[in-house]
Amino acid sequence: MIEEFVISGHTLFVLNNVVDNSTIEGFYEYIEKLPFLKHERDNEDDDYPSFSSDLKPKQFEQQSVIAKLARNYLGKFYPEKDYVLFRVAVNLMTKGDMEIPHFDCLPHRDDITILYYANREWLPSYGGETLFYDDKDTQLAILPKPGRMVIFPGVIEHKAGVPSRHCKGVRYALALKYTSRSNFKKKN
Repeated sequence: MIEEFVISGHTLFVLNNVVDNSTIEGFYEYIEKLPFLKHERDNEDDDYPSFSSDLKPKQFEQQSVIAKLARNYLGKFYPEKDYVLFRVAVNLMTKGDMEIPHFDCLPHRDDITILYYANREWLPSYGGETLFYDDKDTQLAILPKPGRMVIFPGVIEHKAGVPSRHCKGVRYALALKYTSRSNFKKKN
């Protein structure tokens, strides 16, 4: 099921049940073995880095079922653009962490972010919703259900939600960052 929302004049897509249970389980087992560093900052003013593990974009896109699904949906929703995957990170959050609202790109850019919620189970009481803002006001909260993807322009302000104290584990989210090929060439 695909749901569409408009925030700040940009369309955000929520895709439920995009992967089967064996893929959810397999990816969860894979990320549980990754090394995480406490260095991920939402912006330059973020004094509270969170844990993340960076993966190699080209290799990940060639080998991951989730990356292939993400690429297919990217082509479906943005057929006029030629996007390049330039960053892949698995973010880890636990109760007590702190997140700050941020943008994934500058206002003039057309970058796209795809989030894949990577836990094998998640109860509503765990919280951890991703919040999306318009003019500094919350417009949408997305629960990080297993197998769910959210696709949105990086110019939409958002922040990852921190799990509640009811959650005894961690919240995993895979972030795939895409930029148009013309922007990618300017960077490199």
